[in-house]
Amino acid sequence: MTASSGPGARAVTLASVLCGAISGGLAAPLGAQDYFANGIIVNNSALFTGTSQFVYGATFNTTATFNGLIAGTQGIALIGQSSVAGGLCVGTGCTQARAPGGDVVLDLRNDGATEIGLRLQSSATPFDWLLQSSGSNLSGEVALVDEQGDTRPFVVATGASDYALHVGEDGIGFGTMLPQRSLHVVDDLEPTLRLEQSGAGGGTPSVWDLAGDVDRLLLIDVNAGDVPFQVHAGAGNALLQLREGNVGIATGIDTTEARLHIRGEAPGGRSLLIENIEGLAVTSDLAGTLAVRGDDGATSVQIEELAFDPAPRTLLSLRNRGRSEIVLGNSVTGSEWSFGAGTNFVLKRGALGSASNAKEKLFEIRGNGDAQLAGTLVTGGTACGGGCDRVFTDAAIIPAEDYAREMWAQGYLPHVGPTPEGAPLNVSEKLGGMLNALEHAHVFIDRLSAENRALRAELAQLRASSDARLARLEAALGAEER
Repeated sequence: MTASSGPGARAVTLASVLCGAISGGLAAPLGAQDYFANGIIVNNSALFTGTSQFVYGATFNTTATFNGLIAGTQGIALIGQSSVAGGLCVGTGCTQARAPGGDVVLDLRNDGATEIGLRLQSSATPFDWLLQSSGSNLSGEVALVDEQGDTRPFVVATGASDYALHVGEDGIGFGTMLPQRSLHVVDDLEPTLRLEQSGAGGGTPSVWDLAGDVDRLLLIDVNAGDVPFQVHAGAGNALLQLREGNVGIATGIDTTEARLHIRGEAPGGRSLLIENIEGLAVTSDLAGTLAVRGDDGATSVQIEELAFDPAPRTLLSLRNRGRSEIVLGNSVTGSEWSFGAGTNFVLKRGALGSASNAKEKLFEIRGNGDAQLAGTLVTGGTACGGGCDRVFTDAAIIPAEDYAREMWAQGYLPHVGPTPEGAPLNVSEKLGGMLNALEHAHVFIDRLSAENRALRAELAQLRASSDARLARLEAALGAEER
């Protein structure tokens, strides 16, 4: 067996000149700058102490030991257990002049893409992975390629920043070498996570960003250009809780007692403000723990109970250490009414925004049922079942004898009706009946007055006639006496 002393000097003469085979081991180590032009096959052990260049490849079926540089132009197959004590250069770009140096023990050099193949062929489902440098477009990136699935699940591009991806004991870091959580993202300005649906599978493309800066945590709808969710720095402890179907706002840790539970001292006294306003928010003196405001002409609050069984139910309950009041105001006229109840029920009127004690009390119902009205009372009127002003037509006048007989028989005035003690009273109907009785009384009085006048006239005639007769009689008696 012979070997060349340098590239191009002479080819190895083995069992075959063009493609030699060494069935046994090499009797002695091969020396420096060994050059194998047409390939070599070693079935047993081999020891290479210097620089070895295999132009058309080499196959080592058992153990091969390399103490120097190995350059393989067309590839080397190490089937057995092999070791390289020095640097190993693999690829078409390897030459003795470009041997690995320093701490480099494996140098991959190619004019195009450089790949390391990871292949499992004995499995029922063989797989092929490639660790690829530069990629198919020579972009300089490093990629892990799944040849079976034709995918590139892991890629590092040229120009990647320091610690773009760092897997540490405490987690995965993006932009940091010291991840302090399972996922830790660091950036100089507004670190951001992006969630993107590409639409390649038929869905609608969409992009969401979760970003944070010194002031806020933002959930951004990139497609719409909106920020539907924000958390400002200093928002407070347990500001928002979602727990067992309940939503708690500033309720404290592990505390939600309703589907929506709001707790805490709110700015301006408002804990909940509901607005239906187009454009910019308006500024007003709107106050209250719960405030509702709108500008579309349809602002309203509705409470509706849909239980099947009809029954009285409390739909709105107001409680206060003192009288609870409801205020109805007109922002155009600048006036408002308030009504409330405590010991008494009170209705008041005053200027818009005025305090309760500054309003004028117009109506009050006391706890014993008495009512006091500051003004006059006007009702809807009577149904005139008893005749009302129709008493002045002859057909509606009850004869005096019939009126008296009915009055004494029933125990109450006709059309006035009974008035039991403590019984509810229809003021309008009762007043109409009383007016009817009063009008009957005036009719009767007028008739009696007419009769009285007639009697007085008749009496006057009788008196005049009697006086005349008496005068004649006295005159006759005086004549006789003379």
